Amino acid sequence: MTVRFHHQALVRARVELGLTQEQAAHALGVDVRTYRRYESGEVNDPDGFALNRASRRKILRKMARELGLAETDLVVDTSLAPMRVGAAEKPDPASPRLDEIGHVLPRAAHFVGRRALLDKLARWAGAPDVDDVRAPRIIAVIGIGGAGKTSLVERFLTSRPPALVWTFYEDPRADSFFDAVVSAFDTTERTGRGALLDRATATLASPSPKLLVLDGLEAMQSSGNDGRARGELDDSRLRLLLRRIVRGLGKCRALITSRFPLEDLTAWEGDGFETVPLDALSRAEAADAFAQWGVRGSGRSLSPLQDAADGHALTVGVIGSYVSRVLGGDSSRFEAFDLADAARDTALARRLDKILRDYSDNLGAVDRDVLCRVCAFPRGASLDDLVNMASGSDVVAGSLSGQSRSSLEMAVRRLEAAGLLFSDAHGDRASAHPFVRAHFQAMLGGAHSALHEAERVRLAARLDARPNEPPSSAAELDALEALFEHTLFAGHVEQAFELYMQRFFGFRHLGLELGELARGLRLVRAFAEPPHGAGAGDPLGLSDRLPPGIRARLAYEWGLYASAGGDLPTAIRCYERQNDMADRWNDGAAKLTGLRTLAYTHRLRDELDTAVAHVQASIRMARELDYVAGLARGHALYGALLTDTGAFARARDQFEEARALGDHPVARRGLWEAELAVGMGELDRAQTETAENLRICEDLRWTGHAAQCNLLLGRIALLRGGSADGAVPHLESAKAWCRQSGEVETVLQALDLEASIARRLGRKDHARTLETKRDELAEPGGFRRPRT
Repeated sequence: MTVRFHHQALVRARVELGLTQEQAAHALGVDVRTYRRYESGEVNDPDGFALNRASRRKILRKMARELGLAETDLVVDTSLAPMRVGAAEKPDPASPRLDEIGHVLPRAAHFVGRRALLDKLARWAGAPDVDDVRAPRIIAVIGIGGAGKTSLVERFLTSRPPALVWTFYEDPRADSFFDAVVSAFDTTERTGRGALLDRATATLASPSPKLLVLDGLEAMQSSGNDGRARGELDDSRLRLLLRRIVRGLGKCRALITSRFPLEDLTAWEGDGFETVPLDALSRAEAADAFAQWGVRGSGRSLSPLQDAADGHALTVGVIGSYVSRVLGGDSSRFEAFDLADAARDTALARRLDKILRDYSDNLGAVDRDVLCRVCAFPRGASLDDLVNMASGSDVVAGSLSGQSRSSLEMAVRRLEAAGLLFSDAHGDRASAHPFVRAHFQAMLGGAHSALHEAERVRLAARLDARPNEPPSSAAELDALEALFEHTLFAGHVEQAFELYMQRFFGFRHLGLELGELARGLRLVRAFAEPPHGAGAGDPLGLSDRLPPGIRARLAYEWGLYASAGGDLPTAIRCYERQNDMADRWNDGAAKLTGLRTLAYTHRLRDELDTAVAHVQASIRMARELDYVAGLARGHALYGALLTDTGAFARARDQFEEARALGDHPVARRGLWEAELAVGMGELDRAQTETAENLRICEDLRWTGHAAQCNLLLGRIALLRGGSADGAVPHLESAKAWCRQSGEVETVLQALDLEASIARRLGRKDHARTLETKRDELAEPGGFRRPRT
């Protein structure tokens, strides 16, 4: 192996820290002339950079420690050829670089072992035939937190062709991931959120080989505590994309890391999918890592370190850094401790927690407070953020008070060199491993909420100057979401709910008008996540700091987003949760709404007996409460269920009951009555009423209901016979909403209508393709096949 001293990294570190060459030399304990030889690169001879001199190794260690660099940043392997983009000598200047779109994984300060697995991944990625069962299309590396999954993949990528890398640790939003896929491989004009899955599928199906890396997928999976299987994906679009890849999508492969098994792909294990468990490091590999950290010792003196780490990669790194930096590299000074009675994962967590506590006690005040403040924010903090904190109140600033920008940057560099922080690809933001982040965030105590309060006040001042109108652009929505997050983390749970209802305008605006289903779901789920909820991403975890009425409303809104996104089981749990709270607090109106939404959701699953039981219960309860509006809505929904069973005369009686109570057949209520007219063969009446319904929905900007009106008008056009010309314009109008929102119920109906049109035009193969796509989308949520 040939290595060279990376003198540009030394220059950059010195300049960024605001040091002169004389000051840098003084800090390193060398004369200026010697320092200048390193900074100019003169220390590199024709054969590379010799590391066989003890004095040179000592200078390198001191450079890394004082300037906040890793030794691997200063000494680079020149035998590794630089990566090329595709087959061309240079990337196409019109094409975005993948690392500018996705993420760059953090590099472990010291990497050991895993050679067999790296070789396996290299052979897999280099295999020319993705249809060969010996070369699975998706490999999932599964291991406990801190096992070294991300470091393994980062090391693999250093010698592989470019891949689109997405780490859900840094951005756990499925929309952002799909945006990245489309931006990386599709140069056509962008469309709405609902089209992201189809566009990603189309571009990944192109003939050129593509490698996707999805790191930290557990952020998008169920932990198994929310009524779903452990490892089940939260986002239906992500589930569908991975299933399409595993079945064969062009020459696309995917490499995934997660703490949880991929429940949604287990049916393909050995046939397009392979799970690779990441084992613990061996004692010899741990010893090698300790040596790279500068730990001295062997045999008996290293045994307590190896026992404490138990092959856990993150713990090995933290112990190595701790012994090197706090104990002077002397392994004999490390105090052993015994947690053998605990389960392995619990024991590892407790061991690592103890080591981090000891490490924290030996950090300088500024370094410790910088680390805690970076860990306060889920996506890390920038140097500008730290500078702002340093000028804040005593609680916000802590030991950062009075520190200069260069001293704060030096602290970040020291923490990066210690392996406690890492920076993003551009060095703009520092972050930490989730376990390290959780530990040091907990050390903040009350300062955690104070930090978010300061950011909340800053954002609120900027956003309050804007007109209080429903947001529509992505920039407006992102800014409001940032304000929402800081409000929640600052402890203002009710104020966060007010933001959701009064600035985002709830599902009525986010769902019905904008089709921002993923964002809306993310907002309501936040009330069930730590620190204010019980966690597990389940409506049962909604914060008990909220009044019962607000919790019930959030459970209801959660159900609306889940249903629209195609997750009917979760929607049912949400509505049941709402009903439980309504019963407990005697909220009859909320209970009636919950019963009807449960009935409608079971209708979507073709569970008509259950749906009828719920709607009949709502009718009885509405009569007892003398709640006329609730009674009318119950009769209308009962009419829709009877239409589904073919009991047209009884259905008509229910709709007449609703009308007699003052109900107006608009939006979904109008669609139900028109569907009865279609079933009875009264096509003229169905068309007239639906056309009027469409006009009203468009005037009210109820875009989703308008799309369903168009789909019914398209069905009526086909039922009249003749050509498909009359149905196509209605289909295209409805598909605009599908592309915008991806609302699954409407997408399924659109696919069904499009397949019917294709059959009318004699395009049977295309019709079968559309029906397969429809069934693939319907299956995870248990949707029935749309009735025609």
